[in-house]
Amino acid sequence: MPETQLDNVQNAIVNSTVTTAGGDVLVNGHKVTNYYYSAQYQELKKHADELDTRFAKTQQKIEQYPDDEDFKAELLTISEMRNEIHKKLDDFKQEVIRLAETFTKLPINTERLKLAQQHFEVGEYAAARAVLDAEQMSTELGALLRRDEELQQQQAEVQNLRMDKAHEFFILARLTAIDFTRLDRFERTRDYFEQSLKAAHTSENTFAYAYFLQKHNQFNAAVPWYTEALTIYRRLAEANAQTYLPYVATTLNNLGVLQEARNEMSAAQVAYEEALTIYRRLAEANAQTYLPYVATTLNNLASLQADTNEMSAAQAAYEEALTIHRRMAEANPQTYLPEVAMTLNNLGVLQEARNELSAAQAAYEEALTIRRRLAEANPQTYLPYVATTLNNLGVLQRARNEMSAAQAAYEEALTIHRRMAEANPQTYLPDVAKTLNNLGVLQKARNEMSAAQAAYEEALTIRRRLVEANPQKYLPDMAGTLNNLANLQAARNEVSAAQAAYKEALTIYRRMAETNPQTYLPDVAMTLNNLGLLQAATNELSAAQAAYEDALTIYRRLAETNPQTYLPYVAMTASNLSRFYRQALLDQKRSLDYVRETLTAALPFVEVLPAAEQYTRRALQVVEAWGLDTKTFLEETIQSIEANTP
Repeated sequence: MPETQLDNVQNAIVNSTVTTAGGDVLVNGHKVTNYYYSAQYQELKKHADELDTRFAKTQQKIEQYPDDEDFKAELLTISEMRNEIHKKLDDFKQEVIRLAETFTKLPINTERLKLAQQHFEVGEYAAARAVLDAEQMSTELGALLRRDEELQQQQAEVQNLRMDKAHEFFILARLTAIDFTRLDRFERTRDYFEQSLKAAHTSENTFAYAYFLQKHNQFNAAVPWYTEALTIYRRLAEANAQTYLPYVATTLNNLGVLQEARNEMSAAQVAYEEALTIYRRLAEANAQTYLPYVATTLNNLASLQADTNEMSAAQAAYEEALTIHRRMAEANPQTYLPEVAMTLNNLGVLQEARNELSAAQAAYEEALTIRRRLAEANPQTYLPYVATTLNNLGVLQRARNEMSAAQAAYEEALTIHRRMAEANPQTYLPDVAKTLNNLGVLQKARNEMSAAQAAYEEALTIRRRLVEANPQKYLPDMAGTLNNLANLQAARNEVSAAQAAYKEALTIYRRMAETNPQTYLPDVAMTLNNLGLLQAATNELSAAQAAYEDALTIYRRLAETNPQTYLPYVAMTASNLSRFYRQALLDQKRSLDYVRETLTAALPFVEVLPAAEQYTRRALQVVEAWGLDTKTFLEETIQSIEANTP
């Protein structure tokens, strides 16, 4: 799946600079705070230093006793703890930086906020939180709300006080977000955001809450807040376009990411295209600031276009984004090399879908090289991206019958995803499921049926759980695993289980295709093809015939606009039908017509796609079964293809 990006312009002051030096956080050259002084930082740093020391000592022990497995296990445990604490340190620093920016933007109108700011400036973050007494502020907010209802003549004064309360709860929410000692950090932060919004809706708290929810995969909850933030920013941009148009574009981009995740493809495309138009206009006047945002939105738009089978448009968008990111990386590799790797990874996904396998492999390998290098310096941030590219590379290697290489890639990716999911299941369990699903496909192809079934069933368990919380995002993934599990059950002659899984997958895909046919009709066709295979094997001949022909009709239609991607699938289903009319419903004319269609669709791909070579071989076996000379039949078919090629 291509990666998408969120912009967080809300947490960066337009036309300002934010830097850190020696723990000092500087906004526009003015010191706001120093996180080195904070007790939270010192505690995390002490823990990190202790783990670094333990890690080094354990490495020394391994060097002394290289065969001692206990030391190696201990090193792995320490490494995982060390990665986690360094991630917390990095997150703590980034949250403090963003909070420092927030303090520079908000009017500090209350004594609480002034005192909280004073504590924050000297690194006393716990004291800053303590000043903002939630219970007391809630009481005050409640009183203000009642006063608002009872004393309409004092409405203006009350509104000002509510705004102050909104700012207080907003700061409390942000302070709570950096309190990694709390097990209920997400819940408390969410509650304080909602208290802030109960007091007053501002551009700051509506966007920041939407972004917070989106970062924590609360997609449905985030949509109305982004929608409201967009309304606010559009109104502000009417009076002050120079300041607020960037916020309009950012909100559109992030809303598009959400809509795409919810399979609202048309709405997402409209949002991305408007954001792109704004960013292009801003980049004309200030390329250094806004070209990266042009590239981000191009990447997101290309991801959507790839999902809706607009392959040429997607490739053009990815290539423009890659050109921008490469240019930016020449001057600032630390910032933009990750973007180069991301766009290469996404371009590889697209090229693989178009059966341009050599180009896809080159893109994946360059992306993987960059991401491994980045992960050496910052494993907590970049190891998940290493795993993403390994997973994609494994899919490609499997398609090229490089099974051992694919298995090694999947297993390394799975190890990384499992480790990340232990600390952050909400974010990384979907990746665990995806890699398990892909590993199951590979294991089935290698006839490791028990291992494949275990992988599919674990993936399906995870995906069913994810569907309960977010059906729109995860139902298609669940259907994919159901389809794969059914393939395996059919191969193991578990007919009833396979039929049930195919039908559940088909029901899901048909429902998704009603509103988004461009994306989900290929999945409908694949499941119909697989169901046809099962029904043919169980002598449900009328049902099998209908399933095959429905699948082939869909693939033909898709291949009209996108032959590079879908002609191999035409060949697959036509090959199945050629055998069906040879083995089940004896009809030589139909059978040989489907052989010709198989060869016409598959021959352009036999040198690059092993599956196309397999479909060709199977089709010629059907010719031989009818007692005809395969060489003559093949030559006649090739002559016919050449005669009908413009």
